[in-house]
Amino acid sequence: MLSQGPGCSSKPPLVPEQIAGLHRVSLTSGEAARQIVDRMHGKDVTPSENYIAQYEGEGGRKGTLYCSVYADEAKAERVRKLMRDLIGKGESPFRASQAFLVEGTEVSRCEGLGEYHCFFATGRLLYWTAAPQGDAARMAQEIIDRLRRR
Repeated sequence: MLSQGPGCSSKPPLVPEQIAGLHRVSLTSGEAARQIVDRMHGKDVTPSENYIAQYEGEGGRKGTLYCSVYADEAKAERVRKLMRDLIGKGESPFRASQAFLVEGTEVSRCEGLGEYHCFFATGRLLYWTAAPQGDAARMAQEIIDRLRRR
């Protein structure tokens, strides 16, 4: 688990060493992570605190976990809903947005860019997982479960 960074008044985000049978092989945080996510969107969309973890597993399985820390829960939830709505309107490279609940948390699932994706907000944290079918949802489920047990 990461140590608490400057400007964090609550527990640090969960960016586990292992998730969904995958092992973390890299972690990018701070300004570098913010720039990567903003570049992916073609504009400034992220708060100042961000994390990107790359994972690998047996058989060439790979996954990515993105986490952005917002000023408050309301902002994280507004951004999640905006992403869900834009995907639903076809205004992104993602399609087939569907929702499911994990321990009371709404998780949106979609596909695009050759992967499956799940995103959700919990507290001030907004997570996005990207992985082969099944692994993206399993990553989301494990994060939510682990956060509930903290």
